[in-house]
Amino acid sequence: MTIVRNATVYVAKDHQSAVEDATRVFQSGRGGPAPSLEAYLQNAILGTPAECLTRIAEIESWGVNYLRVGFPSIEHQRQFAEQLLPLVTEERELEVSAPR
Repeated sequence: MTIVRNATVYVAKDHQSAVEDATRVFQSGRGGPAPSLEAYLQNAILGTPAECLTRIAEIESWGVNYLRVGFPSIEHQRQFAEQLLPLVTEERELEVSAPR
């Protein structure tokens, strides 16, 4: 069975900045169909790069096979690509090269 989860990513220099950014997006109406701000924030992957990696690992521990990430703007996608994507790649390289 393949389990896929969608999540919007907000990566920032600190947790509070990521929460504020996600809150602005939700309040602008660009946050999608979430019933409340609390639900939107709970569904998102947000925080510092390290916090985002922890959240991704948590989602993986639920048995999710694929994570489909979304971004409310090209700027958010750029932040993800610059701040988080290199860490995900490093993490996978370490996992693959670790002796078994």
